[in-house]
Amino acid sequence: MPDNKPVSIEIYDSGREWAQDLHAFDHSIFHHSGWISAVCSQDNLTPLFMDFFIDGEKIGKISGVQYGAAGKIREFYFYAGPALKSNTGEGYRSCIMALKQFATANAASNLTVGSYGKAYAPFVNLRQFSDSVRKEYVIALDDDIGKRYAKSIRHKIKKAVKISPAFHTGDVDFETFRNLLFAVSDYRLRNNRERYNPYALMFVNERVVRSLMESDICHAYSAVIDGEICAAVLTIEGKKHASWLYAGMKQQYYQHGLNTWLIDQVFRHLREKGYRTTNLGGVP
Repeated sequence: MPDNKPVSIEIYDSGREWAQDLHAFDHSIFHHSGWISAVCSQDNLTPLFMDFFIDGEKIGKISGVQYGAAGKIREFYFYAGPALKSNTGEGYRSCIMALKQFATANAASNLTVGSYGKAYAPFVNLRQFSDSVRKEYVIALDDDIGKRYAKSIRHKIKKAVKISPAFHTGDVDFETFRNLLFAVSDYRLRNNRERYNPYALMFVNERVVRSLMESDICHAYSAVIDGEICAAVLTIEGKKHASWLYAGMKQQYYQHGLNTWLIDQVFRHLREKGYRTTNLGGVP
């Protein structure tokens, strides 16, 4: 696919309509219309759902957010790069250039294309773009997963078993999860003197997480002891993708390895649901 072939963009008003053929493209869960809709549950953000065409043939799709109103657009932000039908560097760059032209035409101050949950995200090596490196931690969910654990991890799981936790799916309300999430933040502040934003992802805040927890792509898993939720994990999941968002736990259970036990339980549950891998997120 030549780089100089013009790429046209079609914009959809409806995320549901746009997503009808998403399964045919190499996409990320962060392309999912449910994710974008949750992020745009706050003011000043508008969802973007786009398809890319060359000579009338659809070659890719992308979704993201517009920050700012028309005439005062501060940024177009895409959590993951173009979802292509055929992964080629030329196709990827062509779509990125089309996005740049779209951003310029709309007088946007900034254009950001991320790589969250996207295995194929090559450097574009284009003028006016700055490439950066991110690493994500993808775990294979095969029958030998427990055998690959380090000795220290197996030890923590055994310690947690002694306090008799029960693994639950669902049944975690937002306030409970928020308290667990900030318990981790407070623990790190006290031990490492490091304050950080527990929501981390761009444009994500309490309102977005609350909206996500009410959607069908967000799943909650928890460790329950004596009827009380003591640790929890949030994931976003599609038919082929399961990515971890956030995890929280009461501070007194660190010494018991409860977080490690819960991670292992979630791995095994996802494998039973048919997932072959799960994405724990990445840095930076």
